[in-house]
Amino acid sequence: MGFKIVMQDNSADIIELVKKNKERALEAVGIQAEGDVKDEIEILEAKDTGRLQQSIAHAVHDDSVEVGTNVEYAVYVHEGTGRNTAGGNPYKRWVYTDPLDGKTRMVHPQKPRRYIKNAIIRYAKDYMSILAEYLFKRD
Repeated sequence: MGFKIVMQDNSADIIELVKKNKERALEAVGIQAEGDVKDEIEILEAKDTGRLQQSIAHAVHDDSVEVGTNVEYAVYVHEGTGRNTAGGNPYKRWVYTDPLDGKTRMVHPQKPRRYIKNAIIRYAKDYMSILAEYLFKRD
């Protein structure tokens, strides 16, 4: 009685499966992170009209996920203004003319409400779990 050993190279299938699972994993992390950032805006009470919160989106790149917004004032909410920023205006309030409508406005320094940074740090372990779940799937 003899034995016959047959070797089959399945490496291409495995590589394709890992690639597909990576894409799914990153998309799942992006969806979760997007929701977490939106929730953080609520927690920090950084919501006025809801425009910033509604604008939060994610994009998957080769090996990463980007979560952010295209709202022009988002950086001021996230990082703060005036004396609350490095090198910011030291005054308690200041006046400027809005270039869009020509109106004069008085503004006060805004404390930073780091909705993106806080959410990503708080839920980093959850994102790692999502990655592990998807990357070790066999289907």
